[in-house]
Amino acid sequence: MSNSSAKTFFDQYTARWNSYVSLIEIFEKELYFIEDIFNSLTNSETLKGKWKKDAYEIHMKYSFLRVMSQIWARHVVKPLLPKFKKKLHSLLNNFKDKMFELADNFDKEKRAKGFEGKLRNKYALDNISHNIFKQALLCILDMSINEKNIKMINNSMLSVDPLYFSIEQSIIKNTREFLKTLFMKYPVAVFIEVAHHHRNVICQVVVKVSSLNQF
Repeated sequence: MSNSSAKTFFDQYTARWNSYVSLIEIFEKELYFIEDIFNSLTNSETLKGKWKKDAYEIHMKYSFLRVMSQIWARHVVKPLLPKFKKKLHSLLNNFKDKMFELADNFDKEKRAKGFEGKLRNKYALDNISHNIFKQALLCILDMSINEKNIKMINNSMLSVDPLYFSIEQSIIKNTREFLKTLFMKYPVAVFIEVAHHHRNVICQVVVKVSSLNQF
């Protein structure tokens, strides 16, 4: 599978999700009174004196965004998940090839001028892949964010939707396989440097990195 095919897939997915969100925003603007009716039934003033233990907790509000996000997750993301992971691995494997090339030429590259620049350009995800991949992951992560966990964004303790969690686990599995091969083939000094660079690049793309922190 070509790298361009994966980029096209993620780009088109993001464009369609953003169009869907624009439609949701229209519903929320024009039908706001429906949301207000539902939310008035569960606000803190209504709860006081009835369920005191719940009165001061953060309550997730009813919204078209949440309902329609659930519809999107069920009917779009879930059916596409196998293809999403396949395209994901295409991008990650392309990046791994660059990492093995870096490992093969590490001593030579480090002695040459402009080493840091090469790490940022030659031995990294190209800007287009980086931006498209990150935006696609953010679109799926959107469905995991609510009033209760928004402050946990970028924190490895963030509880996420099973769909995003499944994608994240694929990234972690791919990383483990790469590190195992890298460790077996190259000197420890090269392994440490290349593994560190690999992690930095991946963590720039993945909003919630979870157990990638252990590598």
